[in-house]
Amino acid sequence: MGYPIIFDTQIIKLSNGKLLHLDRSGCNNDSHGRRLSEYTGKIYTYDEFQKYVDSFTENGIKNGILDGFDIILGSENATYYDYGKQLARKAKNAKTYEEFCAERWFSASSLDGVKIHESEAEFLTPKEFESYSRKLTGLNNEDEIINTLESNKHIYFYVDKKYKNIYV
Repeated sequence: MGYPIIFDTQIIKLSNGKLLHLDRSGCNNDSHGRRLSEYTGKIYTYDEFQKYVDSFTENGIKNGILDGFDIILGSENATYYDYGKQLARKAKNAKTYEEFCAERWFSASSLDGVKIHESEAEFLTPKEFESYSRKLTGLNNEDEIINTLESNKHIYFYVDKKYKNIYV
């Protein structure tokens, strides 16, 4: 049986008053979410995000691993209630886009298309698809990211770990 794994969640306060939810997740049965370049992003208003959080916490069991677990958060067994609480904490402690970019390497690129060279296949496996060159456009600021997400275009996000202060 498969279960979801949330490897990392980041919430960024946007200058338009909304939140950018970055999520790196997968399943125990696949390899999604294992790389720092596999974040997905979605923009929420504060009210929309609160409803999203409530969808996890309203019927969940607090820290209740009674007969198993719902989800893996990082490396810990957790319930959906625990995930909702984590989302609420991360939203409360969210940094602005500028603060977020100042503390770690962060990039976003929109997928504009894929160039296929002389293929007669109607169906491509993921391995075959990966061999084709993709046309990506770097998104250089908050407004470009917002406009691209609101246009329902696919974005590749890369979020690195926080910079370490070497001058302690």
